[in-house]
Amino acid sequence: MTGVPWKTIVTIFFIIVFLTRESAKIFRFGLYSLPKGYITKLDRIHQKYVEFQKKKDCDGDESLLGKSLAINFGWKAGIIRRLLLLNTFTDCLAYSNYYPDAKTKNCLIGLNLIDREKYSKLRTNLLTNAGLHESQKRIIGIFHPYCNAGGGGEKVLWKIIEHIQTKYPQYIIAVYTGDLDVKPTEIIEKVYVKFGYKLNPKTLTFIYLTSRKYVDGSYWKHFTLLGQALSSLYLCIESLYKLPPDIFIDTMGYPFTYYIVRLFANVPVVSYTHYPIISDDMLEANTTGLIKKFYWKILMGLYKNVGNYVDISITNSSWTNNHMNKIWCSTNSEKNHIIYPPCSTELLVENLQKKMKFPPDLKSWKKQRKFQAVVVAQFRPEKRHELIIEQYAEYYHDLMDTKTNTLTGIKTSEPLRLLFAGSTRDKRDEAYVKYLRDKINNLRIPSNLIEFKCNLSYPLLQKELQESMFGLNAMWNEHFGIAIVEYVANGCIPIVHASAGPLLDIVIDNYKNGIFFIDPSDPDYNLRKDVQNYKKLAEAFQYIQEKFNTNSATIEELWTISNKGYERVLKKFGDEKFDSDWDKNVMEPLVTELENKYRMNKLKENPELKTI
Repeated sequence: MTGVPWKTIVTIFFIIVFLTRESAKIFRFGLYSLPKGYITKLDRIHQKYVEFQKKKDCDGDESLLGKSLAINFGWKAGIIRRLLLLNTFTDCLAYSNYYPDAKTKNCLIGLNLIDREKYSKLRTNLLTNAGLHESQKRIIGIFHPYCNAGGGGEKVLWKIIEHIQTKYPQYIIAVYTGDLDVKPTEIIEKVYVKFGYKLNPKTLTFIYLTSRKYVDGSYWKHFTLLGQALSSLYLCIESLYKLPPDIFIDTMGYPFTYYIVRLFANVPVVSYTHYPIISDDMLEANTTGLIKKFYWKILMGLYKNVGNYVDISITNSSWTNNHMNKIWCSTNSEKNHIIYPPCSTELLVENLQKKMKFPPDLKSWKKQRKFQAVVVAQFRPEKRHELIIEQYAEYYHDLMDTKTNTLTGIKTSEPLRLLFAGSTRDKRDEAYVKYLRDKINNLRIPSNLIEFKCNLSYPLLQKELQESMFGLNAMWNEHFGIAIVEYVANGCIPIVHASAGPLLDIVIDNYKNGIFFIDPSDPDYNLRKDVQNYKKLAEAFQYIQEKFNTNSATIEELWTISNKGYERVLKKFGDEKFDSDWDKNVMEPLVTELENKYRMNKLKENPELKTI
């Protein structure tokens, strides 16, 4: 093409790249350097405390001593908070930026009462340990904007924190969260109640982010993935300036933040991926038009690029790992390691041993267990409750068509029962449950055969699993499946869709460790080459009905599957295994090499940070 000033364009491009890199250096210096006069401002806070102390001695008014004394440090509040966290004499939780009115007070920094009382020593430490290389403590920032959600992803988050606090006390952990309406103490309490993990406020704090709403998928009516990606960049910048970390860990899946962290903070990046935000399967399944395909391919290109900025990549299952190896194949395929989510199988098996004969013999097993399948899944369409009900209707009406079961040649006994034990998050989920109940009625299934128990407490849910023969999961491409591991650990025989985590990691062998099924409605059904190997769900129901109705030899097959599952999940998916794998693949490289390497690079780039 003539007339195109290529030299000028190329020159401008390199100037932009240079300016971006140089501005990033300036930003990094600003992010980690202390403001002038910061110690004077802290002295003023202490002086107010001294005045209150004198007033208390004179008037006997102790209420002033507990009064919040804070100064607005503006955009430098993050580095002041960092300095206090590294030197405080009290719990790090005291230096969270939680305020009921978080939008207006996020830049305010005060001194905790204990630090005010020991201010002379604190002041000395602040001046001594101000440089990046001086303090022996380090701050790990964990990016999890929905940390209070209480799902499987959050269980991974809290187990990581609990383990680091126990084994690596030199690290202070800051959770970047958008749960503005929940106090730090309430989050910690919920973690203990729901997951049983006891977190230590001495080395834990929460950094509240005000921009989380922009990464919510419901905020973007069009171009949702792109909108979430761009919003995550902004949310990440907010995280960094509110508290600059020494290590950045993303446990929720916001990969576009990695570029920002590397560019502006220049610290090690650890990624724990539950599932890829976009995959080749999605691109192949998309038949909605060329424009959308082009849009998705652009996102895939960007997604592949951010792999360059990840130091350690962890995935939660073989299915996810296979996809991430393809997506990040040219960047860090050797860095992708599988660490299965912590499923607390040790505790589940221990509780089962306390409540019943363990391992049970055939007679005890039949007596202890109901001929029932429990479905533990949130009431969302992707969990495919509708498919379960439709397939159950087919199974039930076929079973009841004749007085004699055509499959077994004997009189039909009691049909398999279903129990839906899911959680409802809002009115939309409650409406979905009503829709499912109506569907059951329309398909002429007796109401006593399918039961709904919504929002069961954890002990009651475990009780239902311990008293049931089967656990059912119908989701297509469930990336892992913590609920399925809990089925097995509680002695339930898993009936699961033959895809992703259940197929590759948990059940694996059909009829030996559980029962697989597929369905013509699966998005990849016509692409599968193993369709003939699996039954439909209705046929799987009929199969277990046949086993249950015939002689004790076939019932013993089910009992054997139940009994041998405990040891398998105990070794593979326990909390101890998670801790061991996390040490080997994450903490050891961080402690021995990566964290110090980045720190030295930062000091080399800005020597002033050594003593500021």
